[in-house]
Amino acid sequence: TKPDGNNPVRLGQAGASGGEPAWSPDGKHIVFVSDQDGAPSLMIVDADGNNVRRLTAAGAAYAHPDWK
Repeated sequence: TKPDGNNPVRLGQAGASGGEPAWSPDGKHIVFVSDQDGAPSLMIVDADGNNVRRLTAAGAAYAHPDWK
C-alpha cells in the first residue's frame, strides 16, 4: 500500500503471519515483523512488494519497528 492507503501489495510470503509495518522516511521501503522463516524476525521489502529480505535472526521477539 502506498503511504496514502492506495495500491495494496502483499508483504512477505503467503501463509506467513506478519504485521506492524513502518514506512521508511523516503517512502521506498517498509520494515515489518514476520514469521515467514518459522519464527519472528524483522523483514524489509521494497515499497512495491518486491525484494523481501530478513534483517534480523529469526526467533527473537520484535514489536513496533520504527525508522530512527
